[in-house]
Formats: sequence, C-alpha cells, structure tokens
Amino acid sequence: IHVYRVIREIMTNSIKHSGASEIWINCRQDAKKIRIDIRDNGTGFGYELPGKGSGMQNIQMRVELLGASFDRDPRKDKGTGYLIRIPLAVMLQ
Repeated sequence: IHVYRVIREIMTNSIKHSGASEIWINCRQDAKKIRIDIRDNGTGFGYELPGKGSGMQNIQMRVELLGASFDRDPRKDKGTGYLIRIPLAVMLQ
C-alpha cells in the first residue's frame, strides 16, 4: 500500500503542480530491489524549492518506512523525474 500511495502522490503532484500532460512509470525488479522510475513532461515544479510540501513529506515518510531510497530530479520546463529503490526483502515480508 505504501508503494501505491507514493506513486499516487507523485502523480497528483505532477498533474496539480507541474501541468504535466504525460507521466511515464517504469518498474523493474532484480534479485535485490524493485526500481520505480517516474518522469513527467511538466514544468519541473519544485526545482527552486527543497520539496518541503506536505505531499513530498508524505512521500519521504513512506519511502523511509519501506527502507527505500528516493531521488527527485526537477528540471525547469523539462519535467521532473523520480527514482525509488525498494529493497526486495521489504516487499517479501
């Protein structure tokens, strides 16, 4: 449920704050982790801010609960990319 809610929050942020018309989600699994890449074609919201809004705080809290890593790459007028790496051991519990 945490993974679902993280993805939902990212999609909501992309639509609400960046004006994205397209969002790409790519999930991959290897022997040790699940990797989720999300990118949008919006305005790159948040590139000027540290990402302290309640949505980003919710994402960070859920990522920490999963023992995962989270990176955000906003680029002005070129969209925002997100990368989440979740240890597979967490998902198998």
